[in-house]
Amino acid sequence: MTNLLRLALVGCTISACGGDDDAAESEAESEGEAAEGLAAPADGAGLQIRLQLTVPAGGEMFKCQYVQPTADAFFVKRWESWYSEGSHHLLLYKTFFSGELPRADVFDCASQGDLGIAGVAYASQTTRADLAFPEGVAMSFEPGTVLLYQSHYINATPEDIDADVRVNLLFAAEDEIVSYAGTLFYYDYNILIPGGYGAEGSASMSCPLSADINLVSAASHMHRRGAGLEARLSGGDLLYQSDAWKAPVPLVPDVPIAIPQGTSIDFTCTYANDREDPTVEGNSAEVNEMCIFAAFYYPKLPALEEFCLHDGGGPIFTGTASCGETLACWGACADGDELCDHTCTANVCAGSRDAITPFVRCAFIADCFDAEDGDACIEATCSDELEACEQATCD
Repeated sequence: MTNLLRLALVGCTISACGGDDDAAESEAESEGEAAEGLAAPADGAGLQIRLQLTVPAGGEMFKCQYVQPTADAFFVKRWESWYSEGSHHLLLYKTFFSGELPRADVFDCASQGDLGIAGVAYASQTTRADLAFPEGVAMSFEPGTVLLYQSHYINATPEDIDADVRVNLLFAAEDEIVSYAGTLFYYDYNILIPGGYGAEGSASMSCPLSADINLVSAASHMHRRGAGLEARLSGGDLLYQSDAWKAPVPLVPDVPIAIPQGTSIDFTCTYANDREDPTVEGNSAEVNEMCIFAAFYYPKLPALEEFCLHDGGGPIFTGTASCGETLACWGACADGDELCDHTCTANVCAGSRDAITPFVRCAFIADCFDAEDGDACIEATCSDELEACEQATCD
């Protein structure tokens, strides 16, 4: 199970821009450049994080870099972003790091085992995006916050392309804030589409809410085999729907949608395979699939709940294997055999759902899936979850 979740939460220069230099840059931009880019915020209003890189012809790049926008605490009341042609998505993650950057270079996101991800700060998969929280609502960042900038570019052309990605953070004063915002990033890792052109598959997830929230915006994310995503509240009301995998239209209601405590956000992704081989969850837009429901909301929930890794949350399983049988199945897979891993996961039965989700959560947080001796890591860190998994049945 090495590849599950780690890859999901996963040549360029990133600079935090603001102040006089930004104002000068903004004034220097021609009218045409501004239409195709994004000017930095005015002096004192915020800052811009910018990434520039060259994507080789026919290449797919999944690059990460840590950045500290400012050493001080800051509060974001509005996000703006823009990227040039070829981007599949951009992500800004919150991390557990503070102060010094864990590394300063640009690196392949999959090359580092523990990225230190603590949550999602911002995400976009459209060329230009603009998200403003309601008055008095902002996203909070502690002093010394280190963010992880992740950019996914695909160049299907025969020529290299120069990529440009810009994100503006517009600030609120702390004394203006009455509620703190968060990001729901529900990632279903249980994806296995049968092999064969046109073969259909689906993935479903259910995420209960422990408190009342107000939804500010929502969107889906899939790869090219994605036929649609539908999200409903547990009472049956439609929350969000999209049949566009490449540039889904986000939901931005005129008034935030109030969702009460105890309600579940339930969503399903449907697929039609375009390959002879089976397709499983993973990062590559060329050979893997994703199923993500993402939303900005307030007031903020605990971090695990934002990832749907809390008790009661997680993928919907419809297979025939107990949690213990699934552990044995994973253990029989060769290292790096994604198809074997996902075939085991897809066969988990409904009766073992409440046992396998806590086990996966514990092993993921402890980084046991990437440990040199994963079994020893699990036994030392997740013994209670392991025992519960081994005892779970399909009844």
